[in-house]
Amino acid sequence: MARFVDPAGGDRLMCWRDAAREVALEDCGPVRPFPVRSGRRFAPGWWWSATTGRLVHYESGVIRNQVMQLDRDPSVVAIVALPATPEAARRTIPAASPDVIPMRRS
Repeated sequence: MARFVDPAGGDRLMCWRDAAREVALEDCGPVRPFPVRSGRRFAPGWWWSATTGRLVHYESGVIRNQVMQLDRDPSVVAIVALPATPEAARRTIPAASPDVIPMRRS
């Protein structure tokens, strides 16, 4: 199951396969906040993407560099930050959310 925040701001839970088909993840908000931690060299921020024509949130300097590189790639049509997180009935290991998902031309 995938948990995501729909464009209206509501929390949604649905099968990954259905979410990939039915939900425009590039229009969804991040599934968790980007924390600011004092003493860190890099803080979360926003990158203006020429590809999408909107701001893309990044969590660290490493992710910012990935977003910058994806923004220059002509095959990328959208860049999504923390669009979904896996949910399981019995969680034995912590769930990991993808930091950035590039949407490419098919």
